[in-house]
Amino acid sequence: GANKNNIRVIHEALGRDFTDITDEDVKLVKKKFNLNGNYSLSIGTAKRKNLDNIIRAFEKASGDANLKHHVVVGAGKNSDLRGVRFTGYISDREIMSLYKEASVLVYTSLYEGFGLPILEAYAAGVPVVTSNVSSMPEVAGSGAILVNPQSVEDITEGIKKAIANKNDLRAKGKIQLAKFSWEKAAHETLKVYEESRS
Repeated sequence: GANKNNIRVIHEALGRDFTDITDEDVKLVKKKFNLNGNYSLSIGTAKRKNLDNIIRAFEKASGDANLKHHVVVGAGKNSDLRGVRFTGYISDREIMSLYKEASVLVYTSLYEGFGLPILEAYAAGVPVVTSNVSSMPEVAGSGAILVNPQSVEDITEGIKKAIANKNDLRAKGKIQLAKFSWEKAAHETLKVYEESRS
């Protein structure tokens, strides 16, 4: 029921710096979680994260997409049979190291207020599959494969397509990432304050 004329959208920006993650960091995190092959990555285990569909899609896509594991940042029960690894709580540096080596980020939530992992993946040079609903298309722009999060088949095809087109998606992701900065957020916030005073 809010008046649209009274709403201003100000985007947040990336909070992590991926530039100092080393090959040794990546090696350590892969050893810690016993990752001995290519893997897809997802962030979070809340119900809205749509994890059941993500894991089913990983299982269907793994052969064609050359994926051995799916890594979930969050708590859960590992399954060697299914190739699923849950990290539990880990440090920012470990999360960034997992991004760096991931073949694809699968972030097909049912709902997100923003979707920061999309920008994190762009910063790490990782292709992204994300939802065509909620805030995700606005954040992702043209840098990700957009899919129906309710469809396992759609997510499956998205994973395969993202990996096959990784170079193109990396370039588009980098362009999209440049649209978000804390400096821009600060200027836009200041404009709202100035608007309210006038």
